Amino acid sequence: MKEKSKKVSERDWMHEVSELRRQLNESRLKIEGYEIMGDMLEVQYGIDL
Repeated sequence: MKEKSKKVSERDWMHEVSELRRQLNESRLKIEGYEIMGDMLEVQYGIDL
């Protein structure tokens, strides 16, 4: 019985890791987008954030 619960727990752990990696990649893309927007504001409008 313990073996089965260990496998379920490991599967849940792997799912959580996968979800956290997805969220990290999404956050990195958002940061890159904000940096690009900041660069555009500085170049086009002279606004330095």
